[in-house]
Amino acid sequence: MEALAALVDLHLAVVPIGLLATSALTLGLRLGLSFYDAAYLAVAEDRGIPLITADKQLLEVDLPWILGLDDVQPYLDLGSS
Repeated sequence: MEALAALVDLHLAVVPIGLLATSALTLGLRLGLSFYDAAYLAVAEDRGIPLITADKQLLEVDLPWILGLDDVQPYLDLGSS
């Protein structure tokens, strides 16, 4: 139950992919990614937010809104002090 409570506390949004399917498909084909991975990129691009990931293949993509865990760790450390 703790894990479920922690997940609810994240206030994650459900994003219907239908409207972004064309964008995801285009990104996937252009970057050589699966539709699944490209869908995350399409949502981040559409929302104007970074995609934070540990996925090595996504981190190799040269897009400014893809951040690795190492890129955000300093910000996470600020909250624990």
